[in-house]
Amino acid sequence: MSKTTTAAYASGASMVIAGFTIQDWALAVGVICTVTTCLVNWHYKRKKINHEIEFLKAQLNKNYMDGASKS
Repeated sequence: MSKTTTAAYASGASMVIAGFTIQDWALAVGVICTVTTCLVNWHYKRKKINHEIEFLKAQLNKNYMDGASKS
């Protein structure tokens, strides 16, 4: 990208940002926080479910081995 194109994009972006009102900023921050919260929640729920699956697999394996040793 040339310096002229970069300058044009930078000036355009600064004009858009300068035109934002406090309500626009509040909306943008709210949307960003909401999306971040959803992603973090999804990540930790997935980790919890995977942990529970591994725990149940270990329990089933232990029960299977205990049953096999009694026979």
